[in-house]
Amino acid sequence: MPPPPPTVQDPATPPMRPQPLVVRALQVLKREPALLVTVVYLFVSFVGVWCSYWYFRRFGIPILDYLQATDFLVAGLRDPAYLGWVFGLGVLMYAISWPTFFWRRDPARVAAYRETFWGRCVFPFFADPSRPPRRLALSTESAMVFGILWGGIWVLVAYVNQKAETILDGSGRRVAVTLQGESKPLQGEACLLGTSSAYAFVYWPSNGRAEAIANETIGRIEVLPRRLRSDKRSISKDNLKNTGQ
Repeated sequence: MPPPPPTVQDPATPPMRPQPLVVRALQVLKREPALLVTVVYLFVSFVGVWCSYWYFRRFGIPILDYLQATDFLVAGLRDPAYLGWVFGLGVLMYAISWPTFFWRRDPARVAAYRETFWGRCVFPFFADPSRPPRRLALSTESAMVFGILWGGIWVLVAYVNQKAETILDGSGRRVAVTLQGESKPLQGEACLLGTSSAYAFVYWPSNGRAEAIANETIGRIEVLPRRLRSDKRSISKDNLKNTGQ
């Protein structure tokens, strides 16, 4: 059987640049589903640690000093919003970078599409993978992926800062903490900021103090009923008056 004739590239179609690192990495993950699951899990864990740092930083708690090895692995699973963020980020990356990947796969069809107005809107010139790269510049695919990732990371920071501000304004899970060997809880109501494998982190709105309490010293943590919005406003006003004094 004679070998197939060599493919001849259309001289009107500009040559594609070599596949960038992002494209090659996606191809490897597509061939190895187990590796894909591992990478996604580690990425979610990194997101959890990143958000925990900025969240507890608002209360003056150096959270990295209190985390153990197991806490780093499950940090991203403590808030379902992190999983939703990773899923949404993946969908956004696919939606924005899809024209570039399709352009690389079928440049002749894209050239025909770009003869129309909507084709130039879907496949803009800056998404052309055949453009010669600038010196020390990322490829089009890599620039899109890293740009979306960088922006999404700081969206998470804004999310956890807003969560912390809500607690500082008087909201949050109110709890009563009872220590080991004590029959009555500690005086005052605390807001539970979060927990780790060895500590529980609470914030006391009455004096604006946050602390880490070792789990072995805690006898019980009772979740108190939620306050009405009017009660939250009165507490916030009282805190402002105390601060002014």
